[in-house]
Amino acid sequence: MNKVKIRLIQLGYPPIALTKAVRWKSKFFEIDMGVYHRSDLPDSDGTDWSYSKKLLSKIIGNGRESDITIGVIDKPIEANYYLHRLSEKTCVLSLYEMSGILAKENIPPEMFLIRNIYEVITLYFEFGGRIKSDAYTAHHEDTRGCLFDFNAIKSDIIASTKHVGLCSECSARLSQKKLPFGFVDGLEAELKRIKKPLVFRVIDFVKEHPIWSLGISLVISVSVNVVSNYIYAFFVSKF
Repeated sequence: MNKVKIRLIQLGYPPIALTKAVRWKSKFFEIDMGVYHRSDLPDSDGTDWSYSKKLLSKIIGNGRESDITIGVIDKPIEANYYLHRLSEKTCVLSLYEMSGILAKENIPPEMFLIRNIYEVITLYFEFGGRIKSDAYTAHHEDTRGCLFDFNAIKSDIIASTKHVGLCSECSARLSQKKLPFGFVDGLEAELKRIKKPLVFRVIDFVKEHPIWSLGISLVISVSVNVVSNYIYAFFVSKF
């Protein structure tokens, strides 16, 4: 199976380290040719200072250099979506309002980007090497913590970014498609690797399991005290 070659284009100055996505290891895709930066953006052409799909298509281009081109911007885009298909080879991801939503849950924006790259490349494989205009039909409106949650309310993205996976319905749908051998199992395995930094996972565990956390802390404290006393006694007896 050939990897999907992705080109990332930084539009303006979104608060995200795109190089972290470049270093991400996957058997399904690779970030090709590094990251291109387009800083000189034209004025917005939509309502509430948003960028239309038409204008974004002109800014990003036709994506001939790679299998998929993804532009990343921190401005509002048409219909206030966070992810839009622009053509069969191009998409745009907006961090507008998303940065604050993610920050409240200590989710790095890079984690959000990688999660959406998997959504895009899965659609690419599902629709035969193209992101077809009916790709939106693959999503479901109810929030299940699934890669294909529609997330009409932006804050719902937390459910499928904090713990990324596939619901049983989407897993079954993909299994019936003409995808590379082992694609669904491999996809689910890679999605599990999308995690917060360890320090934030520890904080989440403490919040979700305060009694367990207290018990573990007590056991560790007692264990450290016992070991310290043993070491002290050992050296006293020797010297």
